[in-house]
Amino acid sequence: MTFDPDVKALMLYVKRMGLFPIHKMGVETARKNLDGNSTWDVPRQNVFRYEPHDIPTRDGVIQIRIYWPDLAADEPDPINKEKARLPCLLMFHGGGFVLGDLDSYENSARHYCNMAGIVVVNVGYRLAPEHKFPVAAEDSYVALNWVYDNARQLGIDPERIALTGASAGGILVIIMCLLARDRKGPKIALQIPVIPVLNLAKEATFPSRNDYIDDMADLRWFNDMYFSAEADPNDVRVAPILADNYSDLPPALVITAGHCPMRDEGLYYADRLRAADIDVIYKCYEGANHQAMVLPGMIKAARQSTDLITATLKAKFEC
Repeated sequence: MTFDPDVKALMLYVKRMGLFPIHKMGVETARKNLDGNSTWDVPRQNVFRYEPHDIPTRDGVIQIRIYWPDLAADEPDPINKEKARLPCLLMFHGGGFVLGDLDSYENSARHYCNMAGIVVVNVGYRLAPEHKFPVAAEDSYVALNWVYDNARQLGIDPERIALTGASAGGILVIIMCLLARDRKGPKIALQIPVIPVLNLAKEATFPSRNDYIDDMADLRWFNDMYFSAEADPNDVRVAPILADNYSDLPPALVITAGHCPMRDEGLYYADRLRAADIDVIYKCYEGANHQAMVLPGMIKAARQSTDLITATLKAKFEC
């Protein structure tokens, strides 16, 4: 298995520039270097309507951004048109629960809004180490329920809610599906985890993790930032791969990368969903690595992944 040319060029550039691994930067430097940077994302688009919103929690506030697509001229505002209930996509950003923000994925949110013709909600869950486990998971679940409860006012069809996210965002997608099922919460219509991590326990082993052992130092650092010693490694919010069963979960598009240490986890998840009679599309971009899959403005495989997600949303919701 070889790297795609643009992925290999990116790796050589990073090495030549002497850019440190994230775990050697520290939180403040890593956030300064990586957060709020949309230059690697798809080109920015205008949307019909955009609205930031704060959602209160028991001990803080979650920031979200909502984007509405342009409809036909005779239906100018989906919020005020009863017949224009639109599907919705909730996006959970990556960054190991430590990095990432709403700005980093602003362009992708606008892209899915326009190209799939759906309402997009970009979720800004609170980050570690300031906010330890299980804050990211519980914030995300609060946001999901808020969207569902306010669907009418938002112009959203509550029966057509999809979830997507990459890396840490990918595990949040899977956790949300399990929590919604087990807590009898909103029914999710479609899940799209991208390069997901399914077990955050340090002792987790998969062949692909061993194949790319050098990349695991960042994951261990993220885990140290996010988890307290009291975190139960058997909690599905830590390791959704340990869930008793995957029955009654939503249909899925699972996306992995051939050179990603989490490759085998994504495949394992797809296989277990199929074993539970869940409809699954599985796609592995063989020549890409973990980092490349969140760079659609630079890496062909990441842009193809974005296009696949868009097409899957349109097909599912007949947009």
